[in-house]
Amino acid sequence: MSATIALKDGKNIIIANLKSIITHKSDFSDEKITPIEDINSFEIFDNYNYTFVGDNIVALRSSDVLYIEFEK
Repeated sequence: MSATIALKDGKNIIIANLKSIITHKSDFSDEKITPIEDINSFEIFDNYNYTFVGDNIVALRSSDVLYIEFEK
């Protein structure tokens, strides 16, 4: 699976071979790992940070994200 993350500044980030998404608050507390098998349970919350783990690893704030597209 891959993910295309559209940022509010107009840039897109592609994560190939997406394996998991880590959701955490700004201080890295309350960390939640969403494996690809549970991708239907993934949500974006305000004031959270996300780390997308695949062939590359990208960490960003929810406030920077316009939308995320997942492709099998």
